[in-house]
Amino acid sequence: MQILCAEELSRMHNPEFVYQLQGREPQKYPENIQRALHTDVEALSCNNLKIINLNTIHLQAEKLINFCCDKEYIDWLYKKAEGLGEKEFYCTENKSFLKDQITPITGDLPRSILVAISLGLNAVDKFIREEDFNFYICCRPPGHHAGRNFGGGFCYVNNVAISIEYLLMKKREYQRIGILDLDLHLGNGTIDFFKENNKVRYFSLHMEPSICYPFYNKIHQQQLYGNNVNIELKALDKGCSQDKYLKELDKLIEKIDFFQPELLFLSMGYDTHKDDPCRGFMLSSESYKLIAKKIYSHFGIPIISFHEGGYNYLQTQASFENFIQGAVECWQ
Repeated sequence: MQILCAEELSRMHNPEFVYQLQGREPQKYPENIQRALHTDVEALSCNNLKIINLNTIHLQAEKLINFCCDKEYIDWLYKKAEGLGEKEFYCTENKSFLKDQITPITGDLPRSILVAISLGLNAVDKFIREEDFNFYICCRPPGHHAGRNFGGGFCYVNNVAISIEYLLMKKREYQRIGILDLDLHLGNGTIDFFKENNKVRYFSLHMEPSICYPFYNKIHQQQLYGNNVNIELKALDKGCSQDKYLKELDKLIEKIDFFQPELLFLSMGYDTHKDDPCRGFMLSSESYKLIAKKIYSHFGIPIISFHEGGYNYLQTQASFENFIQGAVECWQ
């Protein structure tokens, strides 16, 4: 497995922003540089790992963002970032582009987006060159709430989606690409990208989206994806235990098997941890080793994983380490 990170550049986009959700205490914006500092790849002590620190922008990154995303949205996003100082940020009133007021724009956001996208594109390049067949991308900001013409939920551009689009441009022969999303929240942005693409099928295990981000009720869900065969969703109740979660993951893996993907993209979130401020599920740091073992021991296909949510920084570090350890143990 190769782990791709950008240790220096991933520390940009650090808004000093405090917000308050209904019924909760005010809190500092959680998608900050502490997430990069506490996703410490150097702390990993596993064999069969190659850690690659990239601090350059992929030559195709900007072109692909403009090709895959709505030009009006990207132009608006970049224009809002212009002229913002080091500690300045902007929270939008324009919910047609950013779907909430807890996803701030900073002056270095455009470069942060390019860095995150570049990590995924480099992984695809390495996969095509057959340097390796399993990758983990330590990227921030996350991406699975970002669609072609909108962002939100701390996401601006969809890292997984643009990497898949890039792969399909380079290797048109792929006919079945699976996406497994294990973030606490429904990846509404990823659905937006691929709901009409029969080469890509989206599978997700998440908390009921009517009670957490993106706050989609049944009507919203029906309007967005209805009975689309490219989407397999399983919503779980708040407080889901590890045993329940692993059983439901087994069922979802069976559905992925039925699709018979040629490779799998994984949106890996750690906000399912019992101590995460999102307060969703009851997984422990050790649960992620079990999750990794289920996935990597079952699928004999390439897996390209992307870092999504996880906002209790110490627990996210421990969970990340356990996930990687579980994956590596499948090859020993």
